[in-house]
Amino acid sequence: TRALSWIGLAALACAPPNPETETTNLGSSSSSSSSSTGGCEPGALGCPCDFGPTCDEGLVCVAGTCEDDGGTTTTTTTATTTSTTGETSSSTTEESSTTSTYDGICDYRDGIQDNPACPLPEAPYCSIGGLCSDCTAVVSCGALDPAKSVCDEESGLCVECTASEDAACSDTEPLCDPIAHTCGPCTAHDQCSSGACQLDTGACFPQDSILYVFRDAQKNGKCTTMIGAGGTMELPYCTAQDAVSHVQMLDPMTPYQIVLLAGAPLIHSSLDVNSNGPHLTVALRTESNPTPDAEFMGGAVTLRVKGDVTVYADDLDLQSTAATDTAVVECTSGARLYLDHVRAHGGAGPGLRGNECAKLSVSNSSIFKNGSEGIEMTLGALVLRNVFVTDNGVSDNYGGGGLTVDQTVIDVAYSTFFLNHSQMSLGDSIHCSGKALDGSMVRNSIIARSEVIKTNESIVCLDLKVNRSVVDDGEMQGQGNVKMTVPAINALLKGDYPIGAYRLKGEAEAEMIRAVGQWKTGDPAFDFEGDPRPTANNGEALVGADVVAP
Repeated sequence: TRALSWIGLAALACAPPNPETETTNLGSSSSSSSSSTGGCEPGALGCPCDFGPTCDEGLVCVAGTCEDDGGTTTTTTTATTTSTTGETSSSTTEESSTTSTYDGICDYRDGIQDNPACPLPEAPYCSIGGLCSDCTAVVSCGALDPAKSVCDEESGLCVECTASEDAACSDTEPLCDPIAHTCGPCTAHDQCSSGACQLDTGACFPQDSILYVFRDAQKNGKCTTMIGAGGTMELPYCTAQDAVSHVQMLDPMTPYQIVLLAGAPLIHSSLDVNSNGPHLTVALRTESNPTPDAEFMGGAVTLRVKGDVTVYADDLDLQSTAATDTAVVECTSGARLYLDHVRAHGGAGPGLRGNECAKLSVSNSSIFKNGSEGIEMTLGALVLRNVFVTDNGVSDNYGGGGLTVDQTVIDVAYSTFFLNHSQMSLGDSIHCSGKALDGSMVRNSIIARSEVIKTNESIVCLDLKVNRSVVDDGEMQGQGNVKMTVPAINALLKGDYPIGAYRLKGEAEAEMIRAVGQWKTGDPAFDFEGDPRPTANNGEALVGADVVAP
């Protein structure tokens, strides 16, 4: 790349014009103006072009000097002979033709971008040195287009962002698409440097709104319960409820993270997040989760979200010691709850209960060994991705089954419903006690009831579409499903009982059902524990929450 300063350009010596390149106009009394003046006229061959007119026809400005453009030009000429009487006796016109050859030479004054002399996609910019180039020769991509301020050296184009340079992306659109090189929303917590993503908006949580909690069971003065005085690393709150009270009283409009610090007993009591307004947005996560021991265990609902709140819970183990039909997790009155890498188990009632829950979204989680249903939803919206719903309905008192819904939109994919049982005459795996709302669908999943008592069907929900799944039996709509007996499905799976997961045993078992599922753009690229899924649009996809690790 050549780049000459204006001082250097002005100091260039002017070469004499070349008579062979001058155009002769028949009937004109003079040739070019440079020959008439005897000097180096701007615009002529070998003369400056950094000021005044552009170069004469057939010439281009290169590094401040007019040079031959390397093409071939035939100039149109017209000869006219006039008689002594003033009448025109004849006229002859020659047709002109021009052939232009791309040579990478350009005049940057015609534009650095979209310069007609730089048509090639690998060299679309005109440098100040007068050569067509990629973005590495541009002084600043941001100076050309503030919205595309990053040079992508691989493509040679100015773009909004790259995987290594995403500073141009904002907190509201923090993620750089590595293919489109554009900023977009976050879709997972680990995509945010702050550690948490607002999944419903795609914005990262702010870096400076984190409250820390340290469970000081020995009461050695390492935490505080004084609202407004704690939440720092030096003086964390003693309980997560203290941190929620801080948000409610002091700064309810700011999204806050509540981080449970390691190094102390991780068992906390129940947590209640509620608001009648203004809206609260809270993320609840652990600094580390080294054991399957419960972070939250209570004698009532272990985690309750209610009212005008959005809560994101990540990497938590939730249990309930209640002896009645009490849920481990409850979402009510218009709240929105996102659970990721969460285990909800051990309750006498359902693992998850939603009643007018605006959205209950669960991913990479397990809901298992609860007394009644795994999930019970009424008047709301349920989304499951990479979720195990297993071994629910262990009590004789409260119904049971994997999933029971009424007036709810169901969106389930890549999940496993296995060995659930209802003590009542309901569907063991999925039961619509009322109606699954329009658009409800289960796909790419494994669904099989318990083998203990076989009086119920597995799926009882005429309004539900089940597509491309492995199922045992039941009444449903849908297509592309493969029916297998419960023992046959059981033979495919092995149990990881402490976390409620039933994974495919191996490659041979995976091969038996590999062609059932179909991956679509937007589906999860990873499974329950982070192993990659094949991501070819409309390509084969292993059904269920877990794939066989490579």
